[in-house]
Amino acid sequence: MGLLVRTCGRVLVTDPNGTWMTIDDGSSLRTDVAGNPGTRVYGMNLGQCANQYVSVTGICIVDESNPLGPFPAAIRTRRVEDVVLVTEP
Repeated sequence: MGLLVRTCGRVLVTDPNGTWMTIDDGSSLRTDVAGNPGTRVYGMNLGQCANQYVSVTGICIVDESNPLGPFPAAIRTRRVEDVVLVTEP
């Protein structure tokens, strides 16, 4: 925890308020706090990324948003520029 990381994948789930999204890198090794496959990403204006491929840079954190657990790893972005849409060739 506390490491600066970069990952990429397809956005599977977004928060209606745009404060988080879950991206799936295809590895099927992780689930977010709600059980969705992938890694939860917290930030701002993330709703616009729905069903897109993104590259994310941020700080690795423990997701404690569900007080009953589980407590998976998540990523907290520092600024809007930390989320980049990846276009297909």
